[in-house]
Amino acid sequence: MNLRLHYLLLADNTLMQKQIFANLKHLGLTIGQPKVLDYLHEHDGAIQKDIACGCYIEPASLSNILNGMEKNGLIIRKISDENRRNMNIFMTEKGRNICCAIQKEIENVQKKALRGMSDDEIKHLYEYLIKINQNLEEANE
Repeated sequence: MNLRLHYLLLADNTLMQKQIFANLKHLGLTIGQPKVLDYLHEHDGAIQKDIACGCYIEPASLSNILNGMEKNGLIIRKISDENRRNMNIFMTEKGRNICCAIQKEIENVQKKALRGMSDDEIKHLYEYLIKINQNLEEANE
């Protein structure tokens, strides 16, 4: 096994995504849609630029994802009252129901991933991952 940080983070993310998608296959979601729904759960009504930034998705890719989500009735777009050039993205009732299923599945996969770790180890893991994220965000600015 490759023990380089980049490989381990990428492998863990890929394995988690595979499990989540396998168990949510029946919902007909495409790559990126669960992440967007999860983001909208906390930021319903966000503009596309903020969703792209918050989900680490390129704006052009997000546009395609949102088009598919709108077509499938997961989101609606409304012209912003504050800036007529912006569109606010809102989850529909169907989107909220699917988001709930996504969150439950993420929780199930997280439990599997963290099995055998103490509360203290989990706390430290989160602290380390947050620090890595902050360091990389700072380096990216």
